Amino acid sequence: MKRSVVLWLILAVVPLSVLAGCGGDGPKLAKVAGKVSYKGQPLKGANVKFYPPTGPVAVGISDDNGAFSMNTNGRAGASLGMNKVSVTKMTAGTAGTQPATTMTPDDMRNMAKANMSKANTGPKSEIPEKYGDADSGLLTADVNADASQNEFVFELQ
Repeated sequence: MKRSVVLWLILAVVPLSVLAGCGGDGPKLAKVAGKVSYKGQPLKGANVKFYPPTGPVAVGISDDNGAFSMNTNGRAGASLGMNKVSVTKMTAGTAGTQPATTMTPDDMRNMAKANMSKANTGPKSEIPEKYGDADSGLLTADVNADASQNEFVFELQ
């Protein structure tokens, strides 16, 4: 008898606790869009991040015209309130020009010999690195529940 009561309790309580843990949709978000430029020109391929005081970071990547829209954990938008903002744009490194999957062992040996005297540089910032530091306070965005007020323009110099 005791065993059936315990089994019944487990079967009743476990599904309820699982459902209780699945209820939240995450932070309140509002749709956010904008443009980013550097020295008056649209900044293509820039990573834009919004950092709210608490909760997940929103991310976006600018298109050919510098336009971006933000997403948070796969959902459109950014957290409401004042967000710190970072913008980064990196160049490709100089490790090699041919994909490793198409290189023969001889190609790899020749590339290694050619690069022995050169520094193998990684990606470099195409814009001043200060814009990538959200804690600098250079860029902020106050995300409003009214999405029509969430068009942000960042003109970097």
